[in-house]
Amino acid sequence: MVLWRRKRGGPNMRTGLLCCLSVILIAGGMPWSNSVAETPSMKVNSPAKGLPVLLGLWGGESVAMQVTSQGASLEFGCGSGEILRPLVTTAKGRFAVRGTYRPEHGGPARRGALSGESETVYLGTISENTMVLTFKLSGDQEPQGPFTLRHGHAGHLIKCQ
Repeated sequence: MVLWRRKRGGPNMRTGLLCCLSVILIAGGMPWSNSVAETPSMKVNSPAKGLPVLLGLWGGESVAMQVTSQGASLEFGCGSGEILRPLVTTAKGRFAVRGTYRPEHGGPARRGALSGESETVYLGTISENTMVLTFKLSGDQEPQGPFTLRHGHAGHLIKCQ
């Protein structure tokens, strides 16, 4: 396939390559450019790039999330989590960000008991005012969730008893 022909006064090779690259970028970018991290060891979104997630309360069944300009705090039925960096999405509405998760249990906590906080990667997709969230604890093969959250909703939480 010939992308261009060199003619007197016509586009040169550099211009032809630039045109091809422009078409690729306009058509959606390179296939790997909007990938979302799947494990804690993989690359996560940079806070310097992307679209910020709507600030405020997001909630759903067994989950509530408060998004601020510095990160997010999460409450689950039997745990809590924290994200300590701005939450941003790719152009396709996806995000992957490192954070922590702390499992909880019913009843009083034992004196001197360890918190059990784990590193995790929160993965999500946002479409309009709806977020689908999963998270993957460090060392786990399977993600937790999915949780469906809506912006402006408090969520429905029943804590462990």
